[in-house]
Amino acid sequence: MIKRWVLGSALLVLIFSFVMYANMGLPWEYLKAKENFNQHLSSYEIEMVLDELGYDFLHGGYHGKAHPKNNPDLQFYIGQNSRTNQIEDEYAYQRLRKRANREVKMILDKYLPNRILPEPEVEVVNVDTHALEINVETRNVVDGQTKAKIKQAIIEKGFKPEQLMFGSNDGI
Repeated sequence: MIKRWVLGSALLVLIFSFVMYANMGLPWEYLKAKENFNQHLSSYEIEMVLDELGYDFLHGGYHGKAHPKNNPDLQFYIGQNSRTNQIEDEYAYQRLRKRANREVKMILDKYLPNRILPEPEVEVVNVDTHALEINVETRNVVDGQTKAKIKQAIIEKGFKPEQLMFGSNDGI
């Protein structure tokens, strides 16, 4: 009876240890990664908060989510590159994506006030060049002159619309 209890307890400890390792890695490595991630985030001029940190059992690295302290809605990925072990984040990408969505929506509201929802799909293709891919659904076909004006307005806001696509429901 005592043997079964000892074996059962040992099995539970073993399972618990494996689950903890799969989610956090080794405890001392987890604490070191947390310190390194916070150090990486401190390189920004604004204060950042590390929301979550987890271990990628398959690739052997840590990853998580963070946000600027004054803007919790701007969540971005932060993680270790599995090849270089360098810490990388998507703060610049998410900031640019949010700005691009806001600017493109304002431009489309100006030139196509009666366009159909949903919101336009704006994807950042390249952070360095501010290249965008934009997909817009409209009620009616958009003429070439309006498309050119929209494209020029987007360029004037500092973006490079690599793909600007318009889909139409033709009044349906």
